[in-house]
Amino acid sequence: MEKIIKFLTSFKLACVLLLLLFLHTWFMTLEQVDNGLYASSLKYFSWKSLYVIPDFRINGKLLPIILPGAYWVCVALFINMLAGGVIKIRKGWKKIGVIISHFGILLLLLGGFITHHFETRGNMALYEDESSNFAQHYHDHSIEISLLDEQGLAQEIYLFNNDFISAIKKAGTEAVTLTHTELPFTLQASHYLKNCRPRQVGPVAAGDTPKADGYALFAVTDETADEANFNGCYVNPSVGEPFLLFTGAYNPHVINHEGKNYAIALRKSIWKMPFTIKLDDFNAEFFQNGLPKRFESYIQRIEGTVSNQVKIYMNHPMRYQGYTFFQASWGPQGSKPTDRLFTVFEVVKNPSDQWPLYSILVTTAGLLLHFGVMLTSFILRQTKQKKAQ
Repeated sequence: MEKIIKFLTSFKLACVLLLLLFLHTWFMTLEQVDNGLYASSLKYFSWKSLYVIPDFRINGKLLPIILPGAYWVCVALFINMLAGGVIKIRKGWKKIGVIISHFGILLLLLGGFITHHFETRGNMALYEDESSNFAQHYHDHSIEISLLDEQGLAQEIYLFNNDFISAIKKAGTEAVTLTHTELPFTLQASHYLKNCRPRQVGPVAAGDTPKADGYALFAVTDETADEANFNGCYVNPSVGEPFLLFTGAYNPHVINHEGKNYAIALRKSIWKMPFTIKLDDFNAEFFQNGLPKRFESYIQRIEGTVSNQVKIYMNHPMRYQGYTFFQASWGPQGSKPTDRLFTVFEVVKNPSDQWPLYSILVTTAGLLLHFGVMLTSFILRQTKQKKAQ
């Protein structure tokens, strides 16, 4: 047990773990050029990745490099710093700054853990004078079934969230049955594709690919940016004919059952805000080379009868009630100065949003305190030696 504790608290182990994190960051940065940031970060930093094989090639040959998953490297580093830098460290007034600095680094690692498991990230697009109280998730999808009234408006909405989508993906060509206690029919979904396009096919042109109403979904190369992919799947309902769900479809598929219409769509998951955002004005300026110079959105944050004016611009987000709104993009691309523009906010809900800032402040305070203590100790020693002479 002593040897285990000595190993877990050793400075050598800390150096090895930091070197591994450097390698993970380096390899991930290289891979995200071809695979995108989202896919690369999942590969290297997900808790599901016990080990990682970097796609690092020399002269076209893949080098056999195997690294432990970065998530678990961070867990080991947290244990190492907690045990060696806080619990086991020799206590005394000269070590107070070092202990505080270790607490700052532990706070940073803990904030990364919370972000990884509990952060929600999406976007909200608004034209001027438009308002919204929901954001659209970047990566998660859901199957949405709406009971329509006589005017075609949704009365009730039933959702099969991203957990059901993950089950359909995992099942492959096998059908997953989707049931809801308040729906009079079931859906069997299968053949989920991450990026696809619908094409008209003949009787045998699609081969084993399931067809619906003369169309089939065909896989295309995944986009580097994961949010740019168009998902799709094949659905066989218990009532009516089979159909295709496709995130790029303009209209949902409608099933009529017992005189009631149900609209069914596959789309990015949405999450509701506790307040409404209304875009009053949006301005965009660019340098002569076309690079963005300044994006500004003037909004109203509305809660009931209370409205607050807020300006959101590049590197100056709005933080409110645990939500952060960043000025992310604009559109439509290639528009003229007279065209109507829309703004795109990146919406983030992260319980540890400000923890990196707190970590830097705590670590800096600890280091300054430590350097101050050491400098004071040095000056006192020098003064004592001069008096002794």
